[in-house]
This record gives sequence, C-alpha cells and structure tokens, in this order.
Amino acid sequence: MKKRIWQCETEPEHVAWTVSALLGGKRVHDTQLWLGGVQRPVRVVGQAKAALRAQGVKVRSAMESVIDAEGEAHQELCWRVEYAL
Repeated sequence: MKKRIWQCETEPEHVAWTVSALLGGKRVHDTQLWLGGVQRPVRVVGQAKAALRAQGVKVRSAMESVIDAEGEAHQELCWRVEYAL
C-alpha cells in the first residue's frame, strides 16, 4: 500500500489507503481525500466502510471544527473507527 493518499492512482488504491488509515487509528477528512486526488471522496469512504463492516469494524462520521491557515474556523466531515469499550 502507498504511504500517502496522493501517491495512489486508482480508486481501489484510494479505498485501500482509506481502510488502512482508519484501521491505523487516523481520522480521514473529506478535504484530505479531495486534496489527495480523490474525485469522489464519499464514494471511496463508502467502499472503505463496507470493507470494514465486513470485518466487524464500525466507522463513525462526524463534523469537526478545523482552523485553516488563515485562522478561520470551518466545519469538516471526517470519519474514524469506533471502538467498543
């Protein structure tokens, strides 16, 4: 698997990167995917969620507040793995 999202060239590579990132405990943001060259971020995440669901892993989506380089606040869609306690 490629180490960076922008190194992926095909949709299956994007899905594999997303699955790996989520299983690694990372949060995946829609703009992160879009800036990484993913044309349809929600579609890629949907495929990744389906793959993880088949493994019994639940992915949660949420809106997060982020601050951009100019100091402005924005709401951004992100996904992360939800672990049962």
